[in-house]
Amino acid sequence: VVLPRGTELLGLAERESLPEDLLRALQGAGSVVDVLRRLREDSAFLGKYKAGVEFIDQDGEQHSVLPAQRRNLRARVEEVLRLVEEG
Repeated sequence: VVLPRGTELLGLAERESLPEDLLRALQGAGSVVDVLRRLREDSAFLGKYKAGVEFIDQDGEQHSVLPAQRRNLRARVEEVLRLVEEG
């Protein structure tokens, strides 16, 4: 469940809600692609977390990236970056 402005309504800041290694990746990033490129270089991060990765295509359809590879965040990040590079 996602509550709009949920952390704000609960009185939680990003620093209290997100792990430090993710905050570092987000710091100063100008886009999601920037964050993914940073994460690609952080082997410790990729080995520590599992996460679903999704995107919205040009038709507004939502897609999961490599859903069968639940525990392979590295492969999911690489696949998204490959798709971005292909255009």
